[in-house]
Amino acid sequence: MLPEIDELTGEPIAVYGERTEGTMEIGVRGEPISIAFKECRPEPDDVKAGEDASELPGGIDTVVCVHSVLANSHMFREVLPSLAKEGIRAVAVDLPGHGASSRPSGTVGFDYSEEAYIEAMEETMKALNAGGPSTMLITGGFVLGQYAMLFAARNPDIVSKLTVTNTPLVARGLPEPLGAYKNPFLKNFLTKAVDAGNYVMMGGPYLMSADDLERFREPFNGDDAAACVKSMLDAYDPKKVAQSVDDAFCGWRNETLIAWGGNDRYIEDSSLLYQWLETKRTNIRAHTFLGKVGHFPSEDYPELLVETILKWLKGELRASA
Repeated sequence: MLPEIDELTGEPIAVYGERTEGTMEIGVRGEPISIAFKECRPEPDDVKAGEDASELPGGIDTVVCVHSVLANSHMFREVLPSLAKEGIRAVAVDLPGHGASSRPSGTVGFDYSEEAYIEAMEETMKALNAGGPSTMLITGGFVLGQYAMLFAARNPDIVSKLTVTNTPLVARGLPEPLGAYKNPFLKNFLTKAVDAGNYVMMGGPYLMSADDLERFREPFNGDDAAACVKSMLDAYDPKKVAQSVDDAFCGWRNETLIAWGGNDRYIEDSSLLYQWLETKRTNIRAHTFLGKVGHFPSEDYPELLVETILKWLKGELRASA
């Protein structure tokens, strides 16, 4: 992996951690699928001899990051090294149909349904050799963020702790351009790729660099991109999924942080979060960022997101920031 170059000095930009990018093979319903991932581990000099998970924040030694619909592992590029600095192995994956992972046809095996994605997450965790009392999952956003919550709820022995950012917790319509795919008339005319870069950028208050825009756009530039999104959203029932999440988390007992960007342009009424929490156990902690943090906190303000997660893991989180 080549280092990033500073445009002003021409020198390599110093980055933290032992970084790996690659793919791994999993099987979902008999179909082989290639899952792309990015991983950052602590630098050897920072790992103390004899150190184990009990000495790390919240007893967590592995964090797996799962993106939302129309995003990919690039969403967590700043989160991974920040966690690695704390001695944590941090991994971000591209789910099927996203990033550099496989784009199944949807006709056999993997069909882009809720169940298929949950099975893909289960197999991905096995391939990563992740899961157990020292593993945390970070997720957020529409559709895949909800599926990741359901995956966690079904596998409390795999996901010990959970961080959720700006995932719709009650039934609501999809923001554009996703909403057009649920319109029986308009979706028949959607034959070209969506602009995933604009979708990610417009969820919050900040502009995005041209390079980052392209990192989100590029995976959806191919002829099959619109077909993947269409298959996924055809199988997505907002009311059913929101109800499933609500039911599942009424009995969820593992420690959870909901870190909410208050400047979300896609989910503007953050009060619904606290209404949702009224029927949940006290193991779920909510924290709203009052500054300029939008639908994707890991994109808008990754340093603040990681700082908040670490304070929560250490039992030091007191009030919204």
